[in-house]
Amino acid sequence: MRDDDSMNGVLYPFQSRFVTVGRTAGAADGAGYRMHYVDEGQGPVVVCLHGNPTWGFLFRNLIAALRQDCRVIVPDHVGCGLSEQPTDVFFRAADRIGHLEELLDHLGIGRFSLVMHDWGGSLGTGLAVRRPADVERLVYFNTALAETALLPGMIRRAASPLTGRLLTQDTPWFIRLLTSMGVSHAMPGEIRQAYHHPYRTRAGRRAIWGFVRDIPFQPSHPTAALMRDVAGRVPVLADKPVKIIWGMKDPCFHVGILRQFAAHFPAADVVRIPDASHLVPEDAPAQVIGELRSFLLPSAAAARRGAAAVSPTDDDRVAEPAAPAGGLYAALRARPVPQRDHRRWG
Repeated sequence: MRDDDSMNGVLYPFQSRFVTVGRTAGAADGAGYRMHYVDEGQGPVVVCLHGNPTWGFLFRNLIAALRQDCRVIVPDHVGCGLSEQPTDVFFRAADRIGHLEELLDHLGIGRFSLVMHDWGGSLGTGLAVRRPADVERLVYFNTALAETALLPGMIRRAASPLTGRLLTQDTPWFIRLLTSMGVSHAMPGEIRQAYHHPYRTRAGRRAIWGFVRDIPFQPSHPTAALMRDVAGRVPVLADKPVKIIWGMKDPCFHVGILRQFAAHFPAADVVRIPDASHLVPEDAPAQVIGELRSFLLPSAAAARRGAAAVSPTDDDRVAEPAAPAGGLYAALRARPVPQRDHRRWG
């Protein structure tokens, strides 16, 4: 492993920013939860949403590639990555969609495109159908909306009350599964460690268990109605350009899920990457960046040309600031401790 400063400078060299989300209505102290996000570049806004059990680190190469032409915003869902990790709280999909709306409102974002992976696709689509007039383009990697019946048995076991907490929170089994079976090429040790580090303790893995137990396998599940509603409202996005990029070696989001998911977007451009698994940006970074550039940047290039007279040149841009002192891992260790918890685990 490299030392913290080297890891920080090489692997995730972006300024850390925070916004408080999930404030309790009427709370005298205005308590909420600190959501970490990266906000890099200028131009049309691209919001990248990770799934479970990853964090914004998944999009590090996309940030570097797109920020010269776009404004790239990458949040870590509360409990994940560099965001606050509440110790006794459970967020459902509806909460997390609300957090994303709060982030956009905080930043004053109008028009935006979405790049989504895994749970990020479900949450991002939930966000998009609430704000269809603001959505420009949609990009999906290996995800699902209401296709939970097709998920494999290992995910069902991970969501079971009997075994799920053991597999996802009490032990690092689930995150280790991601960095082994989630890629078709061997992941370098320092990259694997960066994925694992936010989730190195039992308390740090609470959000992993929370996400898995929020998968609506049964119609009576509290999140099932929401996801049915989101899927039913997808037609409001019918005029949006959609690109689906799918790793065909994914043992979880297999070709059957791809077929059903793509049916929500009949006009989508579907790109199948035969040699990629679940973490498509890790297995095929060059191809993914090429696909995103061709899909997202025509309007970005026009906007940059139109704004050239008033926008700073690349030479004028502020140099990449270091993340919090002590490096990436020190920043993770220094994550703020919540002052209060508003919802108890069931």
